[in-house]
Amino acid sequence: MSRCGRRGFRDVSGLLRTSLKLKHNESTVGVFLVESAKEGDLIAEYAGELIYETTSEARVDLARDGERDCVYNLNQSFDIDGAYAGNETRFINSAPAAKATGRLATFMVNGDHRIGVFARKNIPAGAELTLA
Repeated sequence: MSRCGRRGFRDVSGLLRTSLKLKHNESTVGVFLVESAKEGDLIAEYAGELIYETTSEARVDLARDGERDCVYNLNQSFDIDGAYAGNETRFINSAPAAKATGRLATFMVNGDHRIGVFARKNIPAGAELTLA
């Protein structure tokens, strides 16, 4: 999942480059940047429930039945599911790879694996954050 490899940080809060805002319309919710981000900036940490891969497999089946697919691989043993608990990153919409503005990468904070949402390219303020 990570193209940049694993990174080690002590604290994520000082590395975040922008804040996010949720916008709603009739059928969906999206995540938009309040400030611009440069390619490679850490925009947010993907947060959610820490689950075993066997639980993840069952939840992927639920996602196929119409629920949001918010499960991402954290490491060999665990995944993170943002569907039931998490932050605004669970509302990031999908886009074709060529149009996606963000990407996920695993990194380390005080010895713990985390998932970061990084800018895939320069993103202007007000633009929607999307993942491929």
